[in-house]
Amino acid sequence: MKNTVLDKLYKYRYVILFVLLYTIFYFVPYTADDLRWGSFYGERRMQRHFYNYGGRYLGYMLSLALTRSVVLKSVFMSAVTAGMVCYVEKISRQKCAFYITLILIAVSAPVMLRQSVAWLSGFVNYTVSVLLALIFIDYIYKVFRGEETKDTKSGIALFAVLGFASALLVEHFTLYCAVIAAGLMIYVKAKKQKIQIKNFTYLAGVLAGAVLMFSNSAYIKIFSGKDFYRKTINEDIDRASESARMTINLIRYGFLENVWFCLIMLAVIIILFAGMINFFKKSEKNICIVAITVSGIIYIFNAAVFMTSEGLSLLPQGVIVAEGITAAAFTWIVIIMLAKKADRLWESLFCLLSIAALSLPFLFIHPFTTRCLFGEYMIYVLQTCLLTDMLPQKWKDKVNGSFARALYTVVLLTAFVFYLTTYISVNNADKARLTDIKNAYEKGVRTLQIQHLPDETFVHKITPDSEHYQIKGYKDFYNLPEDLVIKGNP
Repeated sequence: MKNTVLDKLYKYRYVILFVLLYTIFYFVPYTADDLRWGSFYGERRMQRHFYNYGGRYLGYMLSLALTRSVVLKSVFMSAVTAGMVCYVEKISRQKCAFYITLILIAVSAPVMLRQSVAWLSGFVNYTVSVLLALIFIDYIYKVFRGEETKDTKSGIALFAVLGFASALLVEHFTLYCAVIAAGLMIYVKAKKQKIQIKNFTYLAGVLAGAVLMFSNSAYIKIFSGKDFYRKTINEDIDRASESARMTINLIRYGFLENVWFCLIMLAVIIILFAGMINFFKKSEKNICIVAITVSGIIYIFNAAVFMTSEGLSLLPQGVIVAEGITAAAFTWIVIIMLAKKADRLWESLFCLLSIAALSLPFLFIHPFTTRCLFGEYMIYVLQTCLLTDMLPQKWKDKVNGSFARALYTVVLLTAFVFYLTTYISVNNADKARLTDIKNAYEKGVRTLQIQHLPDETFVHKITPDSEHYQIKGYKDFYNLPEDLVIKGNP
């Protein structure tokens, strides 16, 4: 009976997932930039064709549209998230990938999750770009696996649109998509002495989108050092210290602070190593055991530190760098060795090079925020799921079996209840705060300080700080009177 129920749930998993995600996203409030996109600021930016603002045109238009309707926002965010999970499962070819991907998203560091998934303005750029990239990565894996890829007229046109759209979200993904498309074209040309039309039209779409993106005057200001926010590491900045700081942030926020992911990935690696141990020579076994042990100690230590009130801030920066480099190096040594034994080395190398390619731009452009690292995180998630496809069959049966799926379901339902109750609480508190502000104004109050809300850990800047544009966006979005003076709360 249990098998039948689980099989039915799995069959309709994306319908169930969409409904559950919609329920959560419906209660995720508009915050920070959302308020400005949904107010006169957004309309003014569009009227000026985003002059001096940036070239993320698709993301901007999505923000303008989705801040007008909570229902439309919830449908869109649910569909994109489900699509992202679908393509990770499709590429890794394992049932458990559906559950593992969702679990790893749910347990990702709150500082990254709230900026890239639980915030509309971050979502339309940093999560949508992941989905569009995964669609083309699926095509790349089909080519490398020798699966048939037909160049139909509709497919060719769709790939051109896909490439164009992929280039109009975030800059590092624009560059990444161009690199992987060009790399695939060179590979196919060298191996098969031909050019696949889909690949060509995708690359053409990416390049056209890149031209449109970087023709925006904002990038001239950035590279000339005149932009007030975004800057390159140039002569006016201490290159060594700034590069060091960026490297520390990449290691900390893009890797070590995702403590649960590190532990889950370690568990998958241990299971895979245990299932393949007889294929290794004694020296290779010893290397894997040492690497797993060292990285495991670091991950467990970081998890313990992360649970303290100050988190990884307790650790000196030098320790964070040493830990991150050591753990990442040893982890990838084991992954590469396992992938090589499974004759899947190219899959892991692709993920490793993808993470490097997506991270590299942030060593030269600053500042970057944790939402910028969501793409790298999802490539790590993809790599973790790909490892499950390398397991011997008896181990695949276990991680995809009814008991494992029941366990995954319990974890995900727990996460669903947690996030749903959290966002309902935040949403209700946000509405109550707005009601209190309006009531205070009706009683004659003309100056007040906005108060923080509970559970702000899981939302991005829901309380405006002292910046004038944040206060103005908040007042305009909620149609508050012009003579009401609101003091921000950093």
